[in-house]
Amino acid sequence: MQHYALFSCQFSLLKIKRIFFFSDFKINNVDVTGYSAFSRDDIKHKIDANNLHQKNLLFFDIWKLYEDLKSISLVEKVVVRKIYPNNLSIEVRERSPVALIVDNKKNYIFDKSDKIIPIDHNMMKKFNFFKDLFYIEGDNILSEVSFLVDIFVDKDFSKRISGLYKIGDRRWNMIVDKKIKVMLPERINKDLVISIFNTLDQMKSKNNIKMQAVYTILDARMKDKIFIKNIGE
Repeated sequence: MQHYALFSCQFSLLKIKRIFFFSDFKINNVDVTGYSAFSRDDIKHKIDANNLHQKNLLFFDIWKLYEDLKSISLVEKVVVRKIYPNNLSIEVRERSPVALIVDNKKNYIFDKSDKIIPIDHNMMKKFNFFKDLFYIEGDNILSEVSFLVDIFVDKDFSKRISGLYKIGDRRWNMIVDKKIKVMLPERINKDLVISIFNTLDQMKSKNNIKMQAVYTILDARMKDKIFIKNIGE
């Protein structure tokens, strides 16, 4: 009786014009907002799998649809609303990735909310989206990602770094300007990284890092000392 009373109250004003029957509440329109190209296909697949059109809006289980959409790797938040008599509204908020991580040959993203999210093979096929993210690769590195992002990402020099690569269990190499490998010490911090980039720019201006070199190795593992080797001059 309680559910019937609520239903009667909600549509009592409409009864002046017409009487509604259960069959009048079939879903005719599904409005999806907030998504971009990289998650569009996955969202469409989840919606199609739920066979929404022509289902009865009154009895449709929005929680199953919610869980299906929330399971998409790059979807952070979903709001599903029934808009009577015939519309279903879906609002999607996607994650904002800042780094792509390869750990033990498995792919992850690190987003602005400091979450690490696994990325499946199908998602990685859309590599054009991920190629501009800061790249971090190694074995058993997930616990270090937040620290590394804090030091390297969104800094003036971050766009010059092609990637960070874990060497063994204790230190990292970084690739700068596509052809300079910087061997970092075991302990790194923001001031050290800024100092390394200042040194790189000074060396370039003095032509110690020769532009015609095929590759350059910069060894910064020793405190207050940097060794440089140009390869393939």
